[in-house]
Amino acid sequence: MAGRKELFSDCGAEFSLHVEYDKHEKSWSRKVTVFNQFVSTDREATEEAIFVEDEHLALIFDFCLADPDLVEFVPLNAVDHSVPIQMTPEEVRSSKYVSELRTSKHVSEVGWVGCMDYEVRIHRGGQVKELNQLRHPGWKTALNGVTLKVLTSTNDSIVLQKPEIFWEDRAIKMEVACNGSLAEGEFDSVEFDFEVDEPLELTGMMSNTEYECAARLFKDDGSSSEWSDVWSADTQETTEEPETTTMTTTTTQKTTTTIETQEELDNIDNLIPRFGEDSADDSLKTLPKQAAPPLDDLGAAASSTIAPGTSTPRSSGNLNFGSFLVVSMTLLFTTTGFF
Repeated sequence: MAGRKELFSDCGAEFSLHVEYDKHEKSWSRKVTVFNQFVSTDREATEEAIFVEDEHLALIFDFCLADPDLVEFVPLNAVDHSVPIQMTPEEVRSSKYVSELRTSKHVSEVGWVGCMDYEVRIHRGGQVKELNQLRHPGWKTALNGVTLKVLTSTNDSIVLQKPEIFWEDRAIKMEVACNGSLAEGEFDSVEFDFEVDEPLELTGMMSNTEYECAARLFKDDGSSSEWSDVWSADTQETTEEPETTTMTTTTTQKTTTTIETQEELDNIDNLIPRFGEDSADDSLKTLPKQAAPPLDDLGAAASSTIAPGTSTPRSSGNLNFGSFLVVSMTLLFTTTGFF
């Protein structure tokens, strides 16, 4: 037996040679396999992968191989959500969103968990092959049906609790928008942008106001997620500051006046200040100091009081006592004034 046949294929192929013997007279036959071998080509193997393109899943499989039996999306760094998403190749290729360019599954049709990352694996012929990773494919639907909870509030601020959506990528930011009803036809609208590591604190709010708020995720390239469900948040009523009372301290001033003459002593009644008289303190301060009269004058005055023809008795050396006694009396008194 002789012959030659050339086979052309972009893929490798498995070849085998079988020889069969047959004898008619005694009715026996025989089959022999001469060789069975897989013959490869120079074509490089196709790098298989599943990725997101134009909001749809794009598949690259080696067309020289059979379709995978199963496709898995395994969550990365997930403790509570470790169950992978499993789909058949037919389910990945089908979509309820009809498009002229894409017929594969829309990313919103897959049950992604928040902003989590996934690893793609395929099962084929009993073997598992790890393909590539998907970076937060579900971030645009992470806030669907989600409402943020209020932790604390004051008269001008509200602190929100971060949603449990595995928001960890710094490329993703959050926008919170609130509308507060002030009066008929009047609203207080505020918007805030937050990085992944910033607390969700809304400041500069109006006091005693109820706000309706919603949130969404966005990136600097202009892409954004859908808005979350609306939730309510209230600010507290402003309390009045307690009045500050200023205490007035009274000061007591002591005034000392010295009385040096008999005349001043006689006039003491005129010097005592009367409460209510404006010039009471001034009269003490401006009291004139009268000098004592000369001794000669005192003696003359005393002699003129003795009747003629009578004698002046002696009194143990203190003759004319009024002539030598200088009345010097000091009267110390204290007045109290309010300043």
